[in-house]
Amino acid sequence: MIKFKHKETGETINVSQVRTYVNSDGSKRNVDLTSKYDLDEYDEVKEKTDYKSIHCTQAPKDKKNWSLR
Repeated sequence: MIKFKHKETGETINVSQVRTYVNSDGSKRNVDLTSKYDLDEYDEVKEKTDYKSIHCTQAPKDKKNWSLR
């Protein structure tokens, strides 16, 4: 889930279905796929992490010689 903080109220929300679009000028725009929140009113909360808690799985049709190193 991605955390977002409201720009004015400071309310923090967690959104699991997010799509990020990159505009032609390089700026990014997040969209909540459930249409529950207007993410233009929120800033993404970025936390420092070492990414060790992220679990990845290989899709059945992926090449077997790929490595996550």
